Parts: sequence; C-alpha cells; structure tokens
Amino acid sequence: MRYKFALATAAVTAATSVSVYVVHSIPLPENTHLKDDGQRVPDTGYKWTGYSWAMQLESTRRLKIGYPKIEEFVGDLVDKFEHRDHSVYWDKGAKHPAAEFVYASDTERKWVTPRGIKIKDEATLEVDWDEGQRHPTHPHIRAGKDIGTWEADFPYHFTRNGQKTNKLELSKKEYTELDRIDLLNAALDTKLATQWVGDLPHPKFKNVFSGIKEGTYKTAPGYAWRTVEEDPRTDFRVKWHPGLVHNEYSVLAASPKEGEWIAAFGYKVVVRPDGKGVVPVWTPEMPSPDHRQVVSGKEPGELSPADGYEWYNKADPASANFGVVWKPHLPSRLHENIVSGTEEGVWRPRYGYKFSDPGASLAVVRDYSINLTPRDATPAVQAATAPETGSSEACAKGARSALFDSFVGHTIMGAVATFTIGPKGLIWAFRSYSGSAARTAAAGCAAGVVANALTPR
Repeated sequence: MRYKFALATAAVTAATSVSVYVVHSIPLPENTHLKDDGQRVPDTGYKWTGYSWAMQLESTRRLKIGYPKIEEFVGDLVDKFEHRDHSVYWDKGAKHPAAEFVYASDTERKWVTPRGIKIKDEATLEVDWDEGQRHPTHPHIRAGKDIGTWEADFPYHFTRNGQKTNKLELSKKEYTELDRIDLLNAALDTKLATQWVGDLPHPKFKNVFSGIKEGTYKTAPGYAWRTVEEDPRTDFRVKWHPGLVHNEYSVLAASPKEGEWIAAFGYKVVVRPDGKGVVPVWTPEMPSPDHRQVVSGKEPGELSPADGYEWYNKADPASANFGVVWKPHLPSRLHENIVSGTEEGVWRPRYGYKFSDPGASLAVVRDYSINLTPRDATPAVQAATAPETGSSEACAKGARSALFDSFVGHTIMGAVATFTIGPKGLIWAFRSYSGSAARTAAAGCAAGVVANALTPR
C-alpha cells in the first residue's frame, strides 16, 4: 500500500509535514504514549521491537546530504515505516530513566533495586537502604547500618583489595556506574566476596575460636565443649578440662586450676609477651622427677647427668636406666673454678682459689695468700739426693710421671705441686695437702733413679 501526500512548496516544510503525517497514519502499539511535541514513544521500561523512531532523524540527515527530488525522500520514509515491526517489548534489567537505583524487573511494569536497596514507595519509586538485608547469594553477609555498608558474619572477612575486615563500604558511584541490573549485581557480588578466616576469637563467646576448615569451630586450649552432643555451631558454651593436652603444645597439660598449665619435664611455662596465652620453654639443668641426679640437657628432650656426675654406662645411658656415678676431680659446669671432691656432693675450690662464703655458697675468689710459683720458697719436702751424673734428671722425670698419674694434670684435692731441680736433687715446695703429694713425688723420684741406674750404658 502506498500513502498519498500533498507536498508543500518548500522542501523542509514538506519533509516535516510528511513525517508527522506518517507517524499519525500508522496504527500505534500498546504501551506507548504521545510526547508533548507530538512524538509517539514507548512507555518507561519498554523499547521498540523493530525499526526505531529515531529513523526520522536519520532520514532527515539523508535529506540534508541530498536527494534528487523530495518525492524520493518521502517514498523512502514511508517504505521504512511500512516494513517495520511497530510493537514494543519490556526491557528487562534496564535502568529507569528518572528513578535512581531502580531497574526493570523480569515482570512487566515491575521494578527492582540493587543489593542492599529496597523500594520504599511503589507509586513514586522512592528507595531506601535496607539495613539487615541478607545478601541473596552470600548468606553470611548483610546490609549494614549506613548506606552502602556491608557486614560479614563471624568469622568471614571481605577480601577486596587484600584487606581483612568484616565491614565494607561501597560508594554511590559503584551503585550507579552500570545501566543494567544484572551487570551491576554481578559487579557488586564480586566486590562483596568474602572468605572464612580461622583462629579468630568469637566476639560473643569466650574461649571459642573459628576452625581452619570453613564451618568448624574449636575451643581455646584447656577448654572443651560442655557435652559431646552439643553442636558448637549453635551452642558455644565451654568448660575448663583439667589434664587436657594443649591444642598447640603437647608438653603442656591443663592444671586443676583454670587458666594454669603443667609442663612436662625440662619445660617451664612462660606467658606470651602480648599476654595472650602461654608457651613452653625448654630449660636446661631442671631435675628429673624420674631419675636420681639426672637433669635436662642443653637441647629439648635431652637428658644429662647432674653436675659432678657421669653416666654409669656412657655408651648407652638408657640401658642402665640413666644411672649415674659421682666423678671426683670433675670441673663444675655451673660454677667456675671449683671441682668435685672425693666424697659425693662435696665441692672444693681449684688451687689458688677459696670459697668466698664457706658453707653458704659455692662462689669462690682468688686466694692471694698462695704463691703459684714459689721458686725461692723454703722447701717443704726434700727428696733424696742424686750423687751420680744423670740421677737428678732421672729423679725429676720419675716424679713428674708419678704426679701426672696421681694429680690428673698436676691437680689433686684442689692443690697444685711445684718443684725445682737444685744442685743436690729434686726440691719440692707444696703448701696445702702437700704431704701426700710429696710422698708421691718422692716415690716417683726414687723409681726414676733406680730405673736410670739399671739402664745399660
């Protein structure tokens, strides 16, 4: 069908008249309305199914760039209207042109809002922030008190930009930057992503923490759920359980008194610097409760004989049930300049030292009354003379050998013997406990002289 028109004299007037005539001549679909300027447009939320009414503007542009005759322009305009679909459709998810935060829903003439926002008045499409609203796909987060804020349930944290917090605020721009509700909600959901965080203290229930696995919870060290049947996800009540092994340290056990701990042998309980919890610290020289004269060693789990003792079976202490024996003349590893005496548990100062407070402590000080090298001192003991050539040397050699065997490096009972070779033989100078030392040296001297005399020449 071809419409017939009466053309005006002027080309522009004719084009305008034809456009209006065509618009009003074609049957118009439902859900459209007439604007004040006479243009028919879709109702809010609808769009033209076929060729847009903006075709008028395009045709006008084509007229300006040149048609051979005005009749050709009018014919082209009418053809386009005749061959188009004049119906409209509901544009699901489209942004409302006037109402802020409002978008077309899946149902015609119904409107929806983004996450956290609700329509307060359906007639005016006025909106409001919906405090407490649960997220539809993230049920563990909810709308906060202020507009754009979200809060995560314990122990979830928002992961946006690497931050770890249970509160997040979105700006107005982030709620309005996209024109379709599906794209906008998808973007918001990404920004509202959360993750489960383990080992967080419960904000309401004392001595309860989040577990490492999502959805699990655990008690603080020393505590247990009140009954096995109770579900910790709904009932977080706990109680102190004496004897319960620490969650992190197997060497600690809960004491009968709440909050206190009993440490295994070799460890002592130390409160953390921040005051939150305790840690076991290995401590050397702690007496063993199971073995006599056995203490904790330098390394964790290591046993050592107490000071002044040695293992009964050095090769395999455990085979002898960690038995020990007292070792005389053994330097103390705990106190400087004292050695073990011949009697078990008795300690003596090294030569040149004396106890600073005898009977009260094992601390020693230098004893300056003893001359460590008395070369001009009056001999305490004089050994036999050596009349023959070489006898003096033999005497000295025998004496030194005897002293080394007896004194363990010139040390016996805390005293050191010194000697010199004079023109008539071996001269001994010995101050404390010199009697036994002198006799040992004299015997060694005599043995050396005899050995020298029997040596073939």
